[in-house]
Amino acid sequence: MGALRHYDRSTRRSGERAVAEINKQVGRVTTPTRRNAITEQPQPLTQAQDHDRRIGRLEGIAEQLNYRLDAIERAVADVRVTLSWVIGIQITTLIAIGSLLLSILSKLPG
Repeated sequence: MGALRHYDRSTRRSGERAVAEINKQVGRVTTPTRRNAITEQPQPLTQAQDHDRRIGRLEGIAEQLNYRLDAIERAVADVRVTLSWVIGIQITTLIAIGSLLLSILSKLPG
């Protein structure tokens, strides 16, 4: 999940998330808060705000997964094309070697 971690633009928000993550690992239970722009006092998030934040995070994770899966699909398609070329070249080489052997064997006396 570390690769999919998404931080807000402000360093204060990412710092709060880091502290919350550490608290979660340690086992401390904290209430999510938001800062009031006027008073800078932490205020508890409402349930709707918390859900919106979680939904936004999930949407970001889904976009990252979509981007990564698209990259994997493109890589697999490139490998398929390369593999088909290699197989074609090998078949052509085998046919050339077989026809060369047939022409050599037909020229041998006896």
